Amino acid sequence: MRQNSNFDPRRRPSRREFRAEQTAASESAALHLARDTNDQSRLSGVRPATGIGRLNWAALALVITVMGIFTVILIGNQRPAAIDVKADCSAGVTVHFNQTSYKPQSEMIYRATGTDGRYRLVLISQGTGQVIPLSGDFTMKGCLSSNMATAAPEYGTYTVQYWTITDGGAVATKTDAATLIVV
Repeated sequence: MRQNSNFDPRRRPSRREFRAEQTAASESAALHLARDTNDQSRLSGVRPATGIGRLNWAALALVITVMGIFTVILIGNQRPAAIDVKADCSAGVTVHFNQTSYKPQSEMIYRATGTDGRYRLVLISQGTGQVIPLSGDFTMKGCLSSNMATAAPEYGTYTVQYWTITDGGAVATKTDAATLIVV
């Protein structure tokens, strides 16, 4: 019988070799015990699930991050809720808001009804007289504007005015339409 030339009985095994021997011995002992107790799950070679590895944690973190980004984008792209208003072609413009009062910088959703034409909505502060644009120029077709949204101004009471715009872009008339309260 030929002996391994690297074998030295005085040499201590490395930690890796020792652990490999120890693992093999404990597996052998566990299989003997499984045969003695007729443990079918152990004898079938099914091993219990081990913990989640580093790669799996990284993949899980990536999935959660992507889902979070997708959720933020989805929330940011939501359209304002529609205001259900019937078209009213009577003289003058009426502005309909989704609430009666707002907090500063909250989203105001509004819609205008009235005769067809080109208009601009503005807020006039009842305290300072400051003019705050509420919308750009818009055209009402079929006596009803589309839904519009903007951030509410600072605290105060405001008069909502609609300005009739000429074809040249000049303001023809200024008319009060509603009162808005920001609390």
